[in-house]
Amino acid sequence: NLSDEFFRTLRIFKDLKNALKKDQYDAVHLNTSCGNFGLFRDYLVAKKIKKQNLRLVTHFHCDIPYWIHNFLNHKYLAKLVKLSDERLVLCENSRKYLMDNFGASSSKVPNFITDESILDGSKVINQELATVAFVGRVSVAKGAKELYEVAKQFPDITFKLIGNVAIDMA
Repeated sequence: NLSDEFFRTLRIFKDLKNALKKDQYDAVHLNTSCGNFGLFRDYLVAKKIKKQNLRLVTHFHCDIPYWIHNFLNHKYLAKLVKLSDERLVLCENSRKYLMDNFGASSSKVPNFITDESILDGSKVINQELATVAFVGRVSVAKGAKELYEVAKQFPDITFKLIGNVAIDMA
């Protein structure tokens, strides 16, 4: 809600100010989720960072074309892209969007699971598990199809998907 975001923003600005006072950084990594208020806030944060003549690496932690819905979002995204020395994106859609709309290159750094983190063989499921919750955008890219397949294998467990449903799922 707006009140929570306001106080979160104040905390972010306070923490940033205190960190920049130490004058011990060469670069700052800014992780933006691309939400309506977040883009504006992160643009203001980026301006403070650049005033200190620090390099800015912005990680756009979203599928950019999915989140940019209006003129203001696009405007502050453009400003943030321009301030960024390096841009990191999660997916090819975002990389293409930045290039097509702003002529800005980016590096793709996707969320991933390493092969080592996947267990081979059968998995033991807690027999008392009653509910599994997924919180995030419900989309193919976020693994919704795989979650659906798992849910079919465990009809006695309730699976709750909490978040916006992407067009690719409609």
